[in-house]
Amino acid sequence: YKDNPWVAGMDLRNELRPAHDVPAAWGNGKENDWAIAAEKTGNAILKINPDLLIIVGGILSNGNLVGVLTHPINLNLPERLIYSGHIYPFSPVISDLPYPYFKTVMHNMQTFVADAGFNYSAPYWMGEFGSGEEMRRSGNILSNFYTRQIMIGLTGVLMVIST
Repeated sequence: YKDNPWVAGMDLRNELRPAHDVPAAWGNGKENDWAIAAEKTGNAILKINPDLLIIVGGILSNGNLVGVLTHPINLNLPERLIYSGHIYPFSPVISDLPYPYFKTVMHNMQTFVADAGFNYSAPYWMGEFGSGEEMRRSGNILSNFYTRQIMIGLTGVLMVIST
């Protein structure tokens, strides 16, 4: 992809799962340390193509970036780093919270990485979000409480669209 101008970045791994019953960790210095693997892989890619963005998702199905606080990814080209997270309505407890609490939990688990001025600061990309059975049954994405939470976060208000 080095010479393909349409390739903007590399998402290093989607939703880490346990391997041989060993879950991924962040910053433990062991064989299952996702931070070490992501940093090495990201720097290797940037040696080949320094124009790519390196997208690093969190552990626990991309839902947890907390390890970044103590073990940030240090790329040789730090401006190429983007952290990514996922959130779904089946994420335990989170999706049922009133918006102010939902926003706080999301910030504490994922979006804090976009806070400027810290040694871990980098852009954040919500790589995946979705809705569950409620949306599938109704056919109306706006009827889903969880999806409304995401839309409020993206726009600051809930947009109502008539159908």
